[in-house]
Amino acid sequence: MAMEMKCNECGGKSPMGAIFCRECGQKLDIDSMEPKVTSKATDGGFNFSKLAIRRLISLCISIIIFGSIGMLFVNDAPELPEEVDKDSITIVSKTFNFITDDRNKNKVKNKKYKFEEDALTYFMQDTFLERQETEEGDAITYNNCVFDFYDENMIKVDLQATIVAVGISKEISMQMIFSFENDNDGVVFTIVSAKHGMIPVPEFAQEKLVTSRYERLVPGDDDIYTLIERFKSIKIVNSDTLEIKMK
Repeated sequence: MAMEMKCNECGGKSPMGAIFCRECGQKLDIDSMEPKVTSKATDGGFNFSKLAIRRLISLCISIIIFGSIGMLFVNDAPELPEEVDKDSITIVSKTFNFITDDRNKNKVKNKKYKFEEDALTYFMQDTFLERQETEEGDAITYNNCVFDFYDENMIKVDLQATIVAVGISKEISMQMIFSFENDNDGVVFTIVSAKHGMIPVPEFAQEKLVTSRYERLVPGDDDIYTLIERFKSIKIVNSDTLEIKMK
């Protein structure tokens, strides 16, 4: 098909390369004209480009979705601290069991008890190992929980667990950072931030994460909220020790 140019003056068509319009004789403005065949090719190319763009967008969305899912299951938990002596872990275990026993409410009233973060971490690990013996077959089992006390009122809890689905097990990590404040009614905890794997947890879902995951941190039958209600005050001493005063 011969390529043609359209005259801006009369609309007549002239063969490609012509200097003057064959209809009216007006000089053709070659720079402002596009050949007819070239115009058709451009239309077809534009349609193809829209399809390519849609496919590119779909690919990007898929990468974001599957990448986010993958980041949820990244095990980003910190390494356990250097192992502490067994006597320190035993003290934490006995102290914890004593203050959470309902029969000792009057004995612990207004008393202060200290928990060193590394000893508390290993106490929780021992507790999780004991649970795994009775929770075999559960969809999620907890392996360890690393505590970090810092500033004057901040507690970071890194929880590492194993999820089992369709016969495949995968280690995951969850992190929650709390601040706390003492008032006349006891201790008020506030969630500062949370993440699941490498993905930050939105504020509206953070409370749900505590309820579904962190409430099982407490050994025994109590959940974490019941335990907190027993605290009259909390403070961090020596940067690595939590001092709890019971109601």
